[in-house]
Amino acid sequence: MKGLDLVEDLRKRKETLFTHPTPLERMKNISSLTGVEIFIKREDLIGCGFGGNKIRKMEYLIEDIKNKGADTVLTWGGIQSNWCRAMSSICRIFGIEPYLILFKRKNLPDDLGGNVLLENFSGAKISIVEGEGKKLIKLDDIWEIVSENLQNLEKMGRKTYLAPIGASIPEGSMEVSWGGIAYLDCFYELMEQCDTLGIEPDWIVHATGSGSTQAGLIAGSKLMGVKTKILGISVSETKVKFEEIVRFILENIQNYIQVNLEIKDEEIKIVDDYIGDGYGIVSRELVNSIKIVAEKEGIFLDPVYTGKAMVGLLDLINKGFFKKNEKIIFMHTGGLPALFSYKEKLEEFLKEQR
Repeated sequence: MKGLDLVEDLRKRKETLFTHPTPLERMKNISSLTGVEIFIKREDLIGCGFGGNKIRKMEYLIEDIKNKGADTVLTWGGIQSNWCRAMSSICRIFGIEPYLILFKRKNLPDDLGGNVLLENFSGAKISIVEGEGKKLIKLDDIWEIVSENLQNLEKMGRKTYLAPIGASIPEGSMEVSWGGIAYLDCFYELMEQCDTLGIEPDWIVHATGSGSTQAGLIAGSKLMGVKTKILGISVSETKVKFEEIVRFILENIQNYIQVNLEIKDEEIKIVDDYIGDGYGIVSRELVNSIKIVAEKEGIFLDPVYTGKAMVGLLDLINKGFFKKNEKIIFMHTGGLPALFSYKEKLEEFLKEQR
């Protein structure tokens, strides 16, 4: 398998947090319903920290945190951030203090269950910052708040690692996109499973949020030299914005592994037609997609990432985007705790179908 020696070397640089590989299963009923062969990679079944792709990223990031001698990690995200939940869970295992800044829009649920509940169980120190109206808090304001918190921790004598969202864009204390490296590694894990099953996937489809899952999968596909294309379905930003982010992360990955993957612009494939009213906003189409997969496969998707990605996948199939003989792998990136925080809005749409 081309590039495997490099990947095996990368795997020596991580902390193993869960049993590998996560399952790869055929979605039998969804495949019959759509007429397209669909498999699902179950990152939601990662065994610690309530699972999801952020735990896989933490395998690499926690090693960097430990190597830099940090006793505290400061990170941030949305009010129901899977990233912050993963960070608080894994840091605690290694005796590192997690400090979380959670940003909330006024039109999002006030319920502090879901990921926030789990973060409290993990003993994270949490600050909630609420924005005005329905608008997202501006990036400059976020950095000002993060910087202020970092200074306060330093005054307390804490040796703090500033961890960027999703271990994606190299900034803060992180020089390497460890999230991207984790999903380059994951691509090889996935292809090893495909070899066992005797399938050659044409597409991997996933929700794209901070960019490193997509960048890592693209890097893996290019390094291995296979035909598999990676399609990211945006849950928040425009196609143009995410293309810039993914390209930036890919450059960082290539610098770290010291391989020029010669990635063309058209190989960074992102669809931004399914954002709806914005990040974390529940819609009728979203609820329908969660319900279809629950009824047909007994698998639950989340209302922020995978549910939205499934809306996109099903609609693209209906529009003929994929060929009938193509094989698709849907990445279930987790995020299930958020289902319980969005309870009222989800039930509102479910009642319409009763």
